[in-house]
Amino acid sequence: MTDVITSIQTLTSAVQGPPGPPGTGVAITAAFTYETTDGLTLYTATDCLIYRVEVIVVSPFDGGMTLTIGDGDDNARLVQAADVKLSERGCNQINCQVAYTTATAIKLYLTPTGSVTTGNGIILIYQE
Repeated sequence: MTDVITSIQTLTSAVQGPPGPPGTGVAITAAFTYETTDGLTLYTATDCLIYRVEVIVVSPFDGGMTLTIGDGDDNARLVQAADVKLSERGCNQINCQVAYTTATAIKLYLTPTGSVTTGNGIILIYQE
């Protein structure tokens, strides 16, 4: 975890570039661990477009586990199991274009496929 904090501190001390255009996107964020096997539910805004999901593995998962992110109609609509490597530390970025007209429950599903005793991460779901 110290390495992650050091990396973030290093990134924030970089040279500031010119200002960009104002953004309209909002990220929904949540943390998860190897114990989040009963799922994690987040909600979108009304009339939004989910355009990117990032799954950041802070501490790699030992053993076997898969992660998908979806909604009530498709458990893997936003992120499929093959999109994320939970056994490797890093950021998995998934670009998608899914529109929701009403506030919708988005659920993270973690499914153990072996004995897992460690691992955690953060998800960011970008919507506009």
